[in-house]
Amino acid sequence: MKILPVLTIIPACAGTFLLAGFMLLQPVRVSADCVQTELSDPPRQAFTCSPGFVMEREPSAAITIKERPGDAPPRAIELQNGAILINVVPGSRATQIRTPEAIAAVRGTVYIVDARAGETSVFVLEGEVTVTRPGDSSVFARVNAGEGADVSKDSGIVVSRWPQDRAVALRARFGR
Repeated sequence: MKILPVLTIIPACAGTFLLAGFMLLQPVRVSADCVQTELSDPPRQAFTCSPGFVMEREPSAAITIKERPGDAPPRAIELQNGAILINVVPGSRATQIRTPEAIAAVRGTVYIVDARAGETSVFVLEGEVTVTRPGDSSVFARVNAGEGADVSKDSGIVVSRWPQDRAVALRARFGR
């Protein structure tokens, strides 16, 4: 019998949940609206929240999920490090992905957010994502499919069409 590492969400305070690792044999219901399953090739976890929101998380990604009451996607996901892939069905309520350097928000698209020491990258596979800096929503960029945005502590938001090798390497971390 194979034991798979999974995460569960532990209430931290009203509407906020922290992820903590432990071992289980099957998918875990992590809240009223989110179910977690293990994926392979490469190993990662998928969180299906409400009918229109799926997030894939690298094993090394540290996240906090901030829930909404009822049958709705999370209000926000705080990503401290690592990468997550977001798939939001058009017409769903917006979820913000927050890192120390950037905030990515969208309704209806597929994109990856990668946070590492002092820098965040957002790559859009489908649709369009708006990227802002925490504390200053007046500075923003729209990032379209095939484009990426790089945000660091010392620079603004730099949007460009990523070289194919960079885009392929990031997508491969999620088996795409």
